[in-house]
Amino acid sequence: MGVTGWIKNRPDQKVEAMVSGREKEVNAFIDWCKNGPERAEVKEVIVSEKEQIHFERFEIVREF
Repeated sequence: MGVTGWIKNRPDQKVEAMVSGREKEVNAFIDWCKNGPERAEVKEVIVSEKEQIHFERFEIVREF
């Protein structure tokens, strides 16, 4: 989708992501999150802006 950063499932059944990129691509990613992948049940998407961080790539973090 043209963004870099990470996304992960949290133990509380929520999903957390931090992404960086051009505004158009970040907004497209946020819109995608509002529906999620097939079989996802998205109840709410909370967006907050932070100081931009440069990431080398986009990765799925698997912690557990």
